[in-house]
Amino acid sequence: MRKTFWRWIFLVCCSSTLIGYDFCYDNPAPLMAQLTAPVNCNETSPEDHGMGLTKFQFNLLYSVYSFPNIVLPLFGGFLLDKIGKKIGIVTFTAFLLLGQFIFVLSTYMVCPEGKEKVGQIMMMIGRAVFGLGGENLTVATSSFIGQWFKGGELACALGVDISAARIAASVNDALQPKLYTDSGNKLHLGFWVGFGCTVYGFTLALVTVVLDTLADKAEKKEKDEADAKLPLNDTGKTKDESEEVRLSDMFSFGLPYWLITLNCVFFYMAYFSFMNVVSDLMQIRFGIDFEVCGFIMGIPYYIGAIGSPLTGIVVDRIGRRPIFICLSNYVMIVALLLLIALPQSKKGVYLVYVAGSLILYGCAYCFYVSGLWPSIPFTVQKKNIGSAFGITTAIQNIGLTLGPLIAGTVLNKDVVGGNYRLLNLIQVIEAGIGLFFGIWLYFYDLGPGRGILAANSVKANELQAQLEADNKKAADNHQDYQ
Repeated sequence: MRKTFWRWIFLVCCSSTLIGYDFCYDNPAPLMAQLTAPVNCNETSPEDHGMGLTKFQFNLLYSVYSFPNIVLPLFGGFLLDKIGKKIGIVTFTAFLLLGQFIFVLSTYMVCPEGKEKVGQIMMMIGRAVFGLGGENLTVATSSFIGQWFKGGELACALGVDISAARIAASVNDALQPKLYTDSGNKLHLGFWVGFGCTVYGFTLALVTVVLDTLADKAEKKEKDEADAKLPLNDTGKTKDESEEVRLSDMFSFGLPYWLITLNCVFFYMAYFSFMNVVSDLMQIRFGIDFEVCGFIMGIPYYIGAIGSPLTGIVVDRIGRRPIFICLSNYVMIVALLLLIALPQSKKGVYLVYVAGSLILYGCAYCFYVSGLWPSIPFTVQKKNIGSAFGITTAIQNIGLTLGPLIAGTVLNKDVVGGNYRLLNLIQVIEAGIGLFFGIWLYFYDLGPGRGILAANSVKANELQAQLEADNKKAADNHQDYQ
């Protein structure tokens, strides 16, 4: 079943579980100015109905999401390897649903005036609960796809997975400002739409489990026959026990894996701390209309949605993954420097230049997701793929926690232009550190006996299979010697 047309049906269902996650994760971004507006409990007033958040508190909405995920995806990855993915994907989507529900309810808890702290705390709690499912869900879907797709199809399949998420994020960016305006400048309508998306994602998670169960049953007979042929060792266990997953396995991961992970930390730190506040940046620095900002800020996601699968196909065919990783960091630096160079304006005259910068941002994202995430399975043993995705996601969230905190601290200062130039300069430095690790990875992979990351997917799979066969033979010889 995993080798038939059904795998594409499975990919659509599995990827769709991320729609609710990415739509809701970005709920606050296009409404930063409104969430930081004063609370207004006058139902007849045309003024904004804000949450009264400071800019530091606004960025904290992303940090409280990411902070628990410094640890959770690590154990989520090992949990998926130990007990399977089916229970995990349902549980994680259920956390998304609950967290978004709490988040929506918080918008009703700011009145009467003077009681807004209750709503603000509740909003933080909702984001934290949402975070319990979000990053673990990405680990689960990546692990599922790694099981269903092999060889030249893997990068393309991961690109489709990311594409579905980016479509959801771009729709959110364009839709939230309009829903806010159409509801009489109230926040909750757009957030309820997000809740509906989490219900949809939960439903698709159930469908994903059903399809995967059917595939397991179809392969069970073949697997049982293969297991029966495995010889027993002295303890009565099969030699296949070497495939058991252990927490200590992470210490055996090679330098390429850790260079990829460190690059991931700094790339996402710069990328998302920028995307979280870009709507406010466009309004304050360049005087661009609120609803126009909602559409323009989605440009990187539009490009990511369309370009990620296509770039994934290119990477499958030609390899050169470290080059794509380096290129993505470089292009993001250029995009940020373009914004820094633009002077302040209140008339929206630099709209074209801002849009150009966001186009570059979208290209950087395409290059990155097509180069980095498909590289991970080639840097660890097959039994550790789920754990490897989990560890990378966990460490990545250090950056996703610190990035918004740095942004909030910088933007909380009352400076003309919102202090965005300083923030963009910090993001250039973060991307530059990521570029350093990317260049290191590139030259390391050029070394003798290496080159698996530069190879196309067919060749890389052959090299990985040969390497695992050599490692298994060495382990068997060591066991026989003892």
